[in-house]
Amino acid sequence: MKHLFKAALAAFVVIAVLSVCGCTADKFEYSDFFAMNTYVSVSAQGADKQILDNIRTAFTEYEKQLSAHYDGSVINSPESSDAESYQNTMILLKQAHSISEATNGAFDFTLGAVTKLWNITGNSPSVPSQNEISEALSHCGYDKISFSDGRFYSSDNKLSIDLGAIAKGYAGDRGMEILKNSGIANASISVGGNVTVIGSSPANLKCGTKGWKVGIKNPFDTSDILGTVNISDATVSVSGSYERYFTQNGKIYHHIFDSTTGYPAESDLISVAVICRDATIADALSTALFVMGYDKAMDFCNSNIYDIGAVFCTADGRVFTTDNIKDDFIPNTNAKLSSSAHIKFN
Repeated sequence: MKHLFKAALAAFVVIAVLSVCGCTADKFEYSDFFAMNTYVSVSAQGADKQILDNIRTAFTEYEKQLSAHYDGSVINSPESSDAESYQNTMILLKQAHSISEATNGAFDFTLGAVTKLWNITGNSPSVPSQNEISEALSHCGYDKISFSDGRFYSSDNKLSIDLGAIAKGYAGDRGMEILKNSGIANASISVGGNVTVIGSSPANLKCGTKGWKVGIKNPFDTSDILGTVNISDATVSVSGSYERYFTQNGKIYHHIFDSTTGYPAESDLISVAVICRDATIADALSTALFVMGYDKAMDFCNSNIYDIGAVFCTADGRVFTTDNIKDDFIPNTNAKLSSSAHIKFN
């Protein structure tokens, strides 16, 4: 997969690029909006208002189709969904099912009963009882979903689908399709922890180089970065325990769940960045690799089931990359665990 990472210097953060290259971005148009419970930013060379509005409309529709929190979504009310929305959702569900199988449930799109029980993003989250967790977990399992005659079915009527760990990547892919179909060759779409790019950044176009430079957040200090990867026509998707969590009795409970326990994953990782040409796959696998933990995650990457690269940050402040991106990951050697300790790059 080395060809994914041939792109030269250009920072994803536009202000940083302008200060480095002294270039202008006068031919790029920008759009920022809130959708799918996160902020979305679009930057596209030559895009007009109509193209940017089409992307915003598409994201709104994807949220209505795919959200576990919207009663009228396809996954919650399939019987009342229109044919086009249903078939679009079927495509994603089949992909989610395939990734669940490939990761042996480290990514599992059927954990809705568990995520609703914990309600990590709610106003007053708390640790459920073991009986509650066991009951919720009994109504989960990707093997309970089947597909036949253009429909999806569940063998458990209490099972609840939750696409929160894959839907943003899917939306990023579809948004980029809109741009490509409109003749746009250089663009970026940022959706939460996912950044999808094609072509080159504004600064690189001015400076005569190719690609985008995407920063990976330092999970110990999110105002800083661990380092950057240089990519073109690819996605960087990051999952981490630092993103959404609550603390009870001195213990942190984050939003990435282990499908075998019903609890937040007890991982030796604090963040995982996955680099892939497919944003949907990148989104799901960043969650799966986090749940697996470092050793199993690295083995999974090396198995070549999917064409991906990854950057791992462990809870004790070490950073590792897969071999196929070592030459393209530029570490921030000043990144810190705390005011007195620096992150170790392996």
